[in-house]
Amino acid sequence: MPESRLHAPTDVREFGWSQVNAWLPSSIVTRPDFDSYLICATPRSGSTLLCGLLDSSGVAGHPASYFNRKSLNEYADDWRIARPRDGRIDEAFVRAALTAGKTSNGVFGGRIMAETLPELISGLAAAASIPTVTDVDLLSAQLGQLRFVHLRRRDVVAQAVSWAKSLQTHFWHPGEAVAPGGQDPHYDEELIGRLVATIERSEADWTVWFASHSTVPCEVTYEELAADPPRTAQKVLDYLGLNVPPDRQLVVGHRRQADQLNADWITRFKSR
Repeated sequence: MPESRLHAPTDVREFGWSQVNAWLPSSIVTRPDFDSYLICATPRSGSTLLCGLLDSSGVAGHPASYFNRKSLNEYADDWRIARPRDGRIDEAFVRAALTAGKTSNGVFGGRIMAETLPELISGLAAAASIPTVTDVDLLSAQLGQLRFVHLRRRDVVAQAVSWAKSLQTHFWHPGEAVAPGGQDPHYDEELIGRLVATIERSEADWTVWFASHSTVPCEVTYEELAADPPRTAQKVLDYLGLNVPPDRQLVVGHRRQADQLNADWITRFKSR
């Protein structure tokens, strides 16, 4: 499954990331001036790493891909609610997601991919009892006052290579069961090219969507996140106006998966 739930913490000192052991500024946890935030991303852009860091803060909700069509039935079963009819997200599902995704300060965190947004909007629009004007109005009617974090990867070829490997092997994240039918990774220039085009189209869709709704998200890149995960997560927390309690520490719960094979494919594709 391309989007994972959170995993056990990883000791990241071996990767040279700084500030992992540094306690973050202490403060009293208070009610924030917003209700929910969404991490807006594309596959293999570091969203699982960012979700885990924010979750570990104890104040930024439990961000996950609650609205991914492939996971709806699994979540519904876990929450012991009826499965969404025809795979459409309804208000009952959103209420259950809010309960699962909130921390004690009332903040809900979610993750959504560009291809998932139209499905979510369509489902909510069909279930809405009151007509809404814009996508943001529709989301806000269910999720409350919203903020957005836009996570993207500057090196789109590297992103596409990572995505291609996972599609071939069915291995997405450490600790997850690997679905049957996977293959040994093999260089597939056509597949990588298609994924590059998909990522570029999805990022263009995010840009248009934010602009059309006069929304300015917190911009985060995979590259800065990979270089210093705690500092980047703190940047998001600062944007959200959330202070980490003195007894909490940001924990990196996801290991980088890129290896020499990734590097070889990236070089080969870029030099074609």
